[in-house]
Amino acid sequence: LKKNVGITHPLHRLKLILAIDEIVKVTNPGSNVLPTPVTFGSLNYDWAASEWLNHVGLTQYKEKFLGCLIDARMIEHLSRKDWKSYIKVLDTFHYRSLQYALFCMKEYNYDWKKLQKQHEQCQSSNNELLIWSNARVIKWVCDIGLEKYAYNLLQSGVHGAVLALDSKFTTAVFAQKLKIPNHGLQAYGRLHSQFEALIAVEGNKLSMDQLNANIDKGESESKLKRGLSWRRSLKMKKADNSL
Repeated sequence: LKKNVGITHPLHRLKLILAIDEIVKVTNPGSNVLPTPVTFGSLNYDWAASEWLNHVGLTQYKEKFLGCLIDARMIEHLSRKDWKSYIKVLDTFHYRSLQYALFCMKEYNYDWKKLQKQHEQCQSSNNELLIWSNARVIKWVCDIGLEKYAYNLLQSGVHGAVLALDSKFTTAVFAQKLKIPNHGLQAYGRLHSQFEALIAVEGNKLSMDQLNANIDKGESESKLKRGLSWRRSLKMKKADNSL
């Protein structure tokens, strides 16, 4: 692609390769692969850069997403190195936040409309923590009387999937993201009791030891544990075709 088509950006090549591969699989008469919202292009790079990043609370990466043409199809194929090199996600917590948001999308089979519909239904309840957006978490912080600190969560990457899945996200980390000062013992105590009550709601705190282990491994090895990389897969296909 780089030589014959002139596509020099590695992630642009990835985008084209994944799109072609999915079209071939879905249209193949003998294939059992069913189309998803990703197949029809509704979760394109504009959706990823605006709606998804806004949901996650990491809108500061919008320009990088647009420049790399990141869409829903590509996200799970990005290595830790890709996130660092091309999207400039250098903050470890931001990387974790994106991985938990990706897990949430996969749980809903990339059905963004269904996720958003359920998200609207939990605006006035403390259920369905997994799908809470960054804005919904901010609303909850305001509701428990800590509105003074709530908007410090803007562009923090704190969203419901982080609260529900990340075993490292403790009250102390939450307080740090909210920028509650060390002498703010009353605010810290309120956050602790309310946060404990929130995750105690049935179905809110999920045990994802394997997911956490994979993300931790991704941080230490600069690569999230995943299937065969797209680069290696392409090389293998080329090798097969030359036989």
